[in-house]
Amino acid sequence: PDLLADAWLKAGEQLASEQGPLAEVRDAAGYQRVALAVRQECPGRTLEVVNTAAHALAEVTRARLLAGSTQAGRDVTVQLDNLFFNRFISATPDPWFAGLPRYAKAAVARLEAAAANPVRDAGLQAQVDEMEDLYGALIDAQPAGPLRPEVEEIAFLIEEFRVSLFAQQLRTSVPISAKRIRQAIRQAG
Repeated sequence: PDLLADAWLKAGEQLASEQGPLAEVRDAAGYQRVALAVRQECPGRTLEVVNTAAHALAEVTRARLLAGSTQAGRDVTVQLDNLFFNRFISATPDPWFAGLPRYAKAAVARLEAAAANPVRDAGLQAQVDEMEDLYGALIDAQPAGPLRPEVEEIAFLIEEFRVSLFAQQLRTSVPISAKRIRQAIRQAG
């Protein structure tokens, strides 16, 4: 029930935002327009959201079964815990929500490759660790409260970076490199 309620919330948020900036809804007619669009389309959109979450969670299960106690397994477990938690559906901003199945699938691919070549995996992990350390310093410098969208986005750029390093065959949704992440961190700082 909680997962479905979270999917319903995500669907409603997506549909409402498609009607234009919600901050500009200032009268009853504007509210009625948004409410009607959400009511009419929410069941179908909720199904799409549930399907995305289901595909992601199936891959998460595969990854958790493969994780074991290796260094790669421990890192993937932390990664998945940061992506998939109570109410992760509504907490994950768009457009990054649609990438969750790919991130989880990349974790599976990484664990499979790490079993065959742990030295290579450790070298790639060092690159991810560097980006996460830079991002952690940026987070520490932020004021208390919710993160600004441009700061929050960097976490998902790091997820895309993981895909580019560990599961290139899945392709990234945006051009990504360590240099681009450093630049985003400098701009957000």
